[in-house]
Amino acid sequence: MRRDFTTTAPPRAPGRLGSIGGAARDRAIRRGAAFALAAIAFVGALVLAPARAEAIPAFARRYETSCQTCHLVFPKLNPFGEAFRRNGYRFPSKGDATAEKEEPLPLGNEALKDVWPNAVYPGQIPAKIPLSVAADLRAVLGTHLEPHNAGAPPGAVMEGMAMPADTGTLQSDFGQLGGNARILAGGTFGEVASFFMAISIGMHEPIEVERAAVTFTPFDPTALQIKLGRFEPELHGISIHRNVFGHMLRLTTMGVLLDEAAPEHYVSGLQLAGVVAGRLGWSAGLGQNRAPVPGLEKDVFGRLEYKFGGMRLDGVGTTAGSMAWREYSLTIGGSGYHGRGQVTYTMPGMDMSHVDRFNRVGLDAHAVIRDLLIDVVVAHQRNDQPGEKEFDPRNLDLAFAEVTYVAHPWFFPTVRFEGSRVTGPVKADTTSKWIGLLGVNAIVRANLVLRAELATGTDPGEKFGFRYAALNGSFAF
Repeated sequence: MRRDFTTTAPPRAPGRLGSIGGAARDRAIRRGAAFALAAIAFVGALVLAPARAEAIPAFARRYETSCQTCHLVFPKLNPFGEAFRRNGYRFPSKGDATAEKEEPLPLGNEALKDVWPNAVYPGQIPAKIPLSVAADLRAVLGTHLEPHNAGAPPGAVMEGMAMPADTGTLQSDFGQLGGNARILAGGTFGEVASFFMAISIGMHEPIEVERAAVTFTPFDPTALQIKLGRFEPELHGISIHRNVFGHMLRLTTMGVLLDEAAPEHYVSGLQLAGVVAGRLGWSAGLGQNRAPVPGLEKDVFGRLEYKFGGMRLDGVGTTAGSMAWREYSLTIGGSGYHGRGQVTYTMPGMDMSHVDRFNRVGLDAHAVIRDLLIDVVVAHQRNDQPGEKEFDPRNLDLAFAEVTYVAHPWFFPTVRFEGSRVTGPVKADTTSKWIGLLGVNAIVRANLVLRAELATGTDPGEKFGFRYAALNGSFAF
């Protein structure tokens, strides 16, 4: 049976506690369960398995709805989930007034608004701590294991981790079955601000704030968003934190030669973004690159996109069915990024370093044809001097394509291709690599996903062949 819902009042998940009646006993049980889950999430994040997903079940508790309201499969968003994100974690068309089930906690008396600026303007915070935990239990077997940032060239050190040596012999890895976790939090501060935070434990560093940002929305939430903090820049219309294969993405994490600087997976800085006429999206920002380069110069990045057909980017004026991924749409985007990194190397008797500036431009297209989802990205980057030699530039060309077919709401395969080529002044400087991924996804429950992966590809100087096979069990609560 199909259930349609408007963007201002999506359906509740069937069978969820308290979704049938409004008895005081059920409300008390539900509040106690939510508090217990939040406490378990906080403690469990210290000891549970690695977190790779980006879904925020705290939002499901806030609205008492299924994860599939916003996700095809966590962490990948459907069109309504994108509109929710662009509205500063609010339902479109001021839908929170009817859809939000947890009343926010007021900070101050509403009457203080009338005497401002002679008093502190009152605000709001979530009544319950909006914490979530997501984990990805992963076992890998292969000759070339694919960690995050595997797109880095040999010799580069990415995110504080040296790339593991590929011996070409068959090996297995259970290291990602435990040892790191991520605490996630997200919500709103009334009508004019929202927040998002992700703390990683044992992934790139013992404890790392991956993202922590506040977004101010002084007007309509989609008209202008002012984001301050540490966040993922808007670039190619796909996200390292919101894709079917989890935390793996070469496109925006790949450095060149000895320069580890790359646009992802976060920048610390300022970003302005918005939606014009419901379909034209834009963003522009300044960021401190993660490479330790001193000085006043900051990275600069921006993006423009337009969506034809389907749900508007702001989610206004559209009715979505229970199969919320289904639509007929095409989104075209373009982006640019100017950044710099630091190249460090050792010469006889001394350590040397210099600054490497790089410029990237990209084009992307994203199509949804009912149950078929297609993403294509191409990017070109030029680095001034990413190696030991001065005035020795390199060009980096990148290609990305991903196709997902939703055979059933709970079962769908995904195919991904990522290729890269580095070229220099002479032919001997040219190196190429690529990887192809086949994944089969099964949503066992709304917050529990099983995935099988098979990868093939090649690195410079190697023949095409099998790289690895992996089994994943992702969950979030």
